[in-house]
Amino acid sequence: IIEDIAVPPTELHDFLIKAQRVFQRHWVTASLYAHAASGQVHFRPFLKPPGPENATQIESLARDLYEVAIACGGTVAGEHGNGLARTAFIRSQYGPLYKVFQQVKELFDPHNLLNPGKIISDDAHLTIRDFRPTPSASSPEPPIVPLQLKWSHDEFTETIDQCTSCGDCRIQSNLARMCPFFHLDHTEEATPRSKASLMRSFAAARLDDKVFSTEEAKQLANFCFNCKQCVLECPSNVDIPSLAIETKAQCVAAGGLSRADWMLSRAHSFGEVGCAVSPLANWALSNRSVRWMIDRTMGISQHRRLPRFAKRPFLKSCQDTDTSQGEYQQEVVYFLDHFANYHDTELATAWQRILEHNGIAVRIPKDQQASGMAMISAGDLDSARELAETNVRILAEYARQGIPIVCTEPTAALCLRFEYPRLIDHPDVNLVAEQVWEAGAFLGSLADSELLNTEFQPIQLNLGYHTPCHLKVVSPERPLLEIVRRIPSLRIQEIEKGCSGMAGAFGLTSQNFETSLQMGEGLLAEMLRPDLNAGLTECSSCRMQMEQQTEIPTIHPLKLIAHAYGLLPEAAERLNAARKGLSYQP
Repeated sequence: IIEDIAVPPTELHDFLIKAQRVFQRHWVTASLYAHAASGQVHFRPFLKPPGPENATQIESLARDLYEVAIACGGTVAGEHGNGLARTAFIRSQYGPLYKVFQQVKELFDPHNLLNPGKIISDDAHLTIRDFRPTPSASSPEPPIVPLQLKWSHDEFTETIDQCTSCGDCRIQSNLARMCPFFHLDHTEEATPRSKASLMRSFAAARLDDKVFSTEEAKQLANFCFNCKQCVLECPSNVDIPSLAIETKAQCVAAGGLSRADWMLSRAHSFGEVGCAVSPLANWALSNRSVRWMIDRTMGISQHRRLPRFAKRPFLKSCQDTDTSQGEYQQEVVYFLDHFANYHDTELATAWQRILEHNGIAVRIPKDQQASGMAMISAGDLDSARELAETNVRILAEYARQGIPIVCTEPTAALCLRFEYPRLIDHPDVNLVAEQVWEAGAFLGSLADSELLNTEFQPIQLNLGYHTPCHLKVVSPERPLLEIVRRIPSLRIQEIEKGCSGMAGAFGLTSQNFETSLQMGEGLLAEMLRPDLNAGLTECSSCRMQMEQQTEIPTIHPLKLIAHAYGLLPEAAERLNAARKGLSYQP
């Protein structure tokens, strides 16, 4: 109701002071954000879901705020319509002009057939008569079905009740990444808030556990692949992805995983075999007949370009830094995740060499497992817990010593830092989470302390950079991009076209392949530009999407830094091929 007030920008300061007094008088706490240059203010009061017991308070609060706004020369509706929400206050807004509105209405709609009761109404309390029923998720007793994530009933219901159903997640602007599904499918089921609505009904015992066996619930849950952009862009920062994961986990508990989800969430399990027979495995992945068979039996799209297996997993060949061969001021633990271990071992090599070049010793636990993010996003929480328990047990030894745990995969950093504490009850899980760094953020901290070597050799390339969704969560300042910009002769053009649409295992399945391409359509089109030599991104999943419809490679920024240091001669041929506009397959 009060989220669309606007005042002249010159009056904004005085208005905000007066508005705060109104909230204080009503004993209401509110957050706000604003388009300050145009005087637009969006208030978000923390109120119980509207009902008979607080309708009068809501109406009085709105009336007092509107009175202050009008006194400051403002309006009750700055960028949205008035409608039922503000019809009761239009008379106060327009004064004598309201009679003209009535006359126009009578002239063109004498029988009051067109939108009756909107804009022109004699009902002074119209606003509170049309509240949509939104009972609180809080109920006297917890749901009979146990929650799958590690949160209390109170935490669960508080998260649900944070969603005010304001509708900002229905924004279709290209400037917003929230929500990739809603950008394609404008139904209510595709909105982030629909997950809160479903779980609110479940928590309030208005739905029983049988709902999670229905196709409708599964479809609603699948309208989320855990990109986290709604958490960042929602005015209330509601943790919708966790609600979606809870929904998926309930659906999996009721009906199991699909064949494709089971296979792809365990892609790390096939890495050892794939590397052991890499010539055969890589041939099979490029053979049409084999890919057709995989498509039909496993549900992995035959049209998706898949990453090649390395000759040997990085964890089988790597060694911790030999500290006896030089002076090292610091040490870190490297957590790989499966892509750098089984597919892009060059990335892991580049990262270790960068750190050692900057006087940092690298310790690499050989028994570390994949992060398990694919399992979490699929709702297979029991399997994900096994990986999480193992990784936390291994990493806790280093975390207790205050040694940073650094990830080259943004998704892995996000998983260890944010997903594990809600997934397992291990006594050291929060200790480990506090020590987790994304690689770019770690290098950025070195640069801020003037400890990063920036003596780079020139690289003559024109690159298109895509910001991964998960990087926006764990490292929103994108320090790695700023470091790469220091490389002489390197030109970087940012591609701001939203989510890539790949989302880990999502874009690999036959069922979702076309949807994935539609989501990433803007990014894919940019990758076809003739002036680009290569793509640039930190995310292995986004890289696969960026390479899907073009012959130019997509490179991790860390490889460029290693090459600019002269530490990665094995990448020189590929980078030279990219500069000349040639396709090069390592």
